[in-house]
Amino acid sequence: MRLAAGETRDGADLLAEWLEGHSGEARDHWRLARARAELEQWQLAAEHVQRARGMTAQLDEGQRELAVTVLRRAGDEAEALTLLGGGLATSRDPERWRVAAALAQRAGNAGQAASIWEAGWRAGVLEGGADLQRLVRVCI
Repeated sequence: MRLAAGETRDGADLLAEWLEGHSGEARDHWRLARARAELEQWQLAAEHVQRARGMTAQLDEGQRELAVTVLRRAGDEAEALTLLGGGLATSRDPERWRVAAALAQRAGNAGQAASIWEAGWRAGVLEGGADLQRLVRVCI
């Protein structure tokens, strides 16, 4: 009720306390992950994202976006990229492609970053001078 009332900190603390004694459902962990993310408690949010993912057969787009954001902010670029890459081939969102390439680069995989930029360019999702310059810089 506190989360619904906008009392994020108190609601998150109460839900976390309840989850310590109960396994909860996936939706409880997603709710707590979102609350922790709103509070910029990225490591705590990441723990609940991982628990929720383990209880969720198929992530919806909102869950995927939350998980990618939380994992990225918690410093797990490789896992964030894995999640983001799951729907990349069908995405027409250039920002999603840019984020995926940046995650690969920060994770130390320049080859994968270059491949993502190249694939986005060939698919026509990434276009224009700025994207072309970025593609060239990543490939060099």
